[in-house]
Amino acid sequence: IFRVEDISAGGLRLITSMRNKLIYPGQQLEASLSIPLVGNVSASLKIKYVDVVEKKMGEQYLVLGTAFSKVEPLVLKCLSEYLLHFGQDVTVTSLKKDGFPVVGGNLKSFDFTDVKSRIDYDQVLELRANSYKAAGKISADAKKEDLADSYDSRARILMVRRGDTTVGSVRVMFHPNFEESELYADGIREIPNIDFREAVEASRLCTDPQFRGLDIGYTLVSHMYLTAIKSGKRYMYGGAVGSMIDFYALLGWSVSSAQYQCSSLKNIPHKVVSVDLFEAVLGKGISAKVWRRVYRTLFEYLSERE
Repeated sequence: IFRVEDISAGGLRLITSMRNKLIYPGQQLEASLSIPLVGNVSASLKIKYVDVVEKKMGEQYLVLGTAFSKVEPLVLKCLSEYLLHFGQDVTVTSLKKDGFPVVGGNLKSFDFTDVKSRIDYDQVLELRANSYKAAGKISADAKKEDLADSYDSRARILMVRRGDTTVGSVRVMFHPNFEESELYADGIREIPNIDFREAVEASRLCTDPQFRGLDIGYTLVSHMYLTAIKSGKRYMYGGAVGSMIDFYALLGWSVSSAQYQCSSLKNIPHKVVSVDLFEAVLGKGISAKVWRRVYRTLFEYLSERE
């Protein structure tokens, strides 16, 4: 039995008892790695060096430096998932930098919930500030308090957490009428094909730049949809800029020709986007891959209500 002491994309550092002292550099090991939450995977390892260390009570152990004889994508994927769940200060960015593949949908170590306390809300504001600074939507010296507004008080704020850290958020706003909406305040007076009595406004969708690539945005949107439907709302609308326009279009949202300057984000020009959830869930104009990521949960919920 060997215990894994350290992990890299190139190999493993192992520790074992002195009963295995006949192991030598250059030797080949065919190992079965037992990875928590993932399962067992096979890996071929070549011994690069052998060392002896003393642990507690002066007992000696054998330390092996190994390299993967053949880089198996499945092995690296499983190790990546393990590190993302259990590793200290591990992020998607750090994993990619170290040569690990990061596959979208790898969200086992994340919790999806709502803002329930002042601490939660402060973390969401911190996330908004960091995300928008990285995207150039606010000035570098902006404070997190600058990202709070009166619309938060009438919104259900969804959040994604990894441990004690908030890594994603979006707000769904319930207005008594369209005239109370954020878009109306920025000059928009109508949105085609939207019945505002059955509509909610969505905004402040953001994710931690260190964790992008895990489909957090897609999953947040899926939760956002369920929030709207469970509240008896069929339509959603909001604003988007840059790559977010393409993101919403990919999800089947309509992109209006109407444009406005977002007063809360440096007056950056935004496009109006909207969606009829009852039509979108049918998948028209949406790829099968995106539909499975975003609309399957909503479809199952609506089917159960029939």
